[in-house]
Amino acid sequence: LIHGHNLIILDDAYQHRGVKPGLSILLFDYNRINQPHLLLPAGNMREPFSGRWRADVIVISKCPEQLGDEEKNAIAERIGPMPYQSLFFSTVSYRSFEDRAGKRTKTTIDTDTTVFLLTGIANPDPLVQHLAKSTTRIIHHNYPDHHRFSLKNISKLADEFSACKAQKKVIITTEKDAQRLVGHELLPVLNTLPVLLLPIGVEFLDNSGPQFDQLVTKYVREYSANHLIH
Repeated sequence: LIHGHNLIILDDAYQHRGVKPGLSILLFDYNRINQPHLLLPAGNMREPFSGRWRADVIVISKCPEQLGDEEKNAIAERIGPMPYQSLFFSTVSYRSFEDRAGKRTKTTIDTDTTVFLLTGIANPDPLVQHLAKSTTRIIHHNYPDHHRFSLKNISKLADEFSACKAQKKVIITTEKDAQRLVGHELLPVLNTLPVLLLPIGVEFLDNSGPQFDQLVTKYVREYSANHLIH
């Protein structure tokens, strides 16, 4: 127990063999499911593909909303879940824009909107594809995953935004990237820009969300019941 708590949730800890989790949820990106699973340094995998057997739950994330049964079956065959493993398919759902304070706005984009997209995430392609459904005028300031935005980065964005002659223009970034835009040196520039956040959610395909929730809740309740704090 840690400070009176008996439940710890860890992100990105699957490869840490010193951690003995009670429930492991392993995610595979739909867009990379058929790519070679090579270990470092030949690839970017931290452990062999065979390590998936240790998971209790496997989720294929970022699937198309209309994923057909034939392709689901092909993916299931590729993963080869064991009888004790539950397999789910999920998709990303984009929500309404928010301002930097997290307040929902009524802003919309259309074919006349020029979008300046600021990202520092591993795979921005799905986001770009989503925005492209509304406008083809996307100017992408794309940085590596976990990039710490500098004043030079934001000043470049501000200068290009100011020079853009479009009557309707906006700056869009992700919730994750917004957390790295809080540096004090960035605020004077950021406060002059109409920066919007595009929150995302997760939806399980085949109405399997309640089943996933029940599986996790059942584990937590049973574990808590067996480890009551006296």
